[in-house]
Amino acid sequence: MEIEISSSGSAATDDTIALANWFRSERPLQGRIRMIRSKPGEAELGGAFELIAVAIGSGGLATVLAGSLTTWLQNRTKVRIRISRNGQTVEIDAYNVQNVADLIQRLTELPDEPSGQ
Repeated sequence: MEIEISSSGSAATDDTIALANWFRSERPLQGRIRMIRSKPGEAELGGAFELIAVAIGSGGLATVLAGSLTTWLQNRTKVRIRISRNGQTVEIDAYNVQNVADLIQRLTELPDEPSGQ
């Protein structure tokens, strides 16, 4: 199962990279983080980092992810994060971090989409 995380705002790319590096410092999440670039525009050489894909499965990784994201958000004030899975999206920021674990848990409980959709 994979959860996608992205940032919005004027520093979205910087925030996305900082968050990915933060996740990579968490031993249980190492090797489960993948950065995804946006498609480059006509005048661009490459796309910016658009989102983070986090592979989680059993073994409590959703809890580790939620705890790590909560700590990261508590040290920022002007960042808004979108967490998505199977077309369902929730948004959080530094002001509603107490809900992160519940939101991620609800996303992980969604049924997997059939392949090909």
